[in-house]
Amino acid sequence: MITTERFFGGIWSFWFLLVMISAFTLGVAPKIVFVPMAVVTVMVFCWCVKCAYRSERFADYASLRLCFSLSAGPLIAFILALAMTYKRSRMGGVQALALSSLPLVATALACAWAHGRRSKTSAWVLRGDRVEVYGQAENVNPWLLGGLSAGLSSVLFPMIKAYDESGAFLLSVLTLISLYLVFYHRNNIAALRALKERERREKRHYTFSDIEYVRGLREASWLGRLFAFRTKR
Repeated sequence: MITTERFFGGIWSFWFLLVMISAFTLGVAPKIVFVPMAVVTVMVFCWCVKCAYRSERFADYASLRLCFSLSAGPLIAFILALAMTYKRSRMGGVQALALSSLPLVATALACAWAHGRRSKTSAWVLRGDRVEVYGQAENVNPWLLGGLSAGLSSVLFPMIKAYDESGAFLLSVLTLISLYLVFYHRNNIAALRALKERERREKRHYTFSDIEYVRGLREASWLGRLFAFRTKR
């Protein structure tokens, strides 16, 4: 469930995970990946700054949190596949990238399916100009999730070097987990699409149900005060 609990942690853990994955990628990927990876890292940093300190739009925050939840598995699978194909098997750069991107492609197709479906259930209720989230709060610390994901990558690399079978098994497991997470969040994905469509129709943005709490967090942060003059709804 997407809530403002651990607001900054839920945002910056995505950035932390991406930086760790980028660092691992430098050691196993062909050089043609370095520039796109750097561009993506900078773009995600700007996205995190916007969601953490500038935007009061719930859809911006929900999009980032969903992206974090759904991208961790396929990204780890991507770098593990690169370690197997490019680093160990000495495949060509383009061929290795094509094969290693299969978990990302599979997850993207699953997200497209979830995005296009119509859901009758949603954990979000619109009250005035606010989005109220109901249900049980998440018990998983996002910083812990990011750290465990990065740590898992470093532990699995030696296993792949020693056993190709273990690497293939782990890739399959990570891909299945990624697809399951898309299925688990299918209603949130559909609800987010519906919310954005409604915003476009009504030409307005919906904010957090506890926007005062978010503003308080930003006012208590020196970075929040730095970006306060550029805050947008």
